[in-house]
Amino acid sequence: MKGFTLIELLVVVLIIGILASIALPQYELVVEKARASEAMVNVRAILDAMQRHDQEFPGEEVTNCSEIADVQLKGGSWGAACAVSANPGSTACPEEGASFFSTKNFCYNINNAVSESTNNVTVSRMDGATTLYTISYTKPTDGATPQATQGTGCTGDFAQVCKLFTSL
Repeated sequence: MKGFTLIELLVVVLIIGILASIALPQYELVVEKARASEAMVNVRAILDAMQRHDQEFPGEEVTNCSEIADVQLKGGSWGAACAVSANPGSTACPEEGASFFSTKNFCYNINNAVSESTNNVTVSRMDGATTLYTISYTKPTDGATPQATQGTGCTGDFAQVCKLFTSL
């Protein structure tokens, strides 16, 4: 008779279980890094649009999307507050000018001026109404490199992802 014994089958199931327990946390980290990469594209687009605005209107702060209307963000919509994007296909800035761009996983706040000499973009990783972590980018008006600051939630599971954001 050919076949596998019960012990052999149990050993194989045990090995698969061990490999799965090792691989699953790494898989979740890779998925979160992919989400963060998508967010970094939008942050870079906002910061570049702010820089173009600063070159055209020196010293004037960006307070809403109508001032950076040339920015092309994907997968979300503008609004007056962070919310899960109801219409992810529409990226047009509303006439009244909104300061929040929301996607399925992130919220970007461009109406967060720190002082008259800087503009600030805050990106928050959202899970429904819960904020998992926050990163702020301060863009000096002299054209220097944006400075990233880790906010809340950048410890434990999200420490590596926050580090990725701060390397923008």
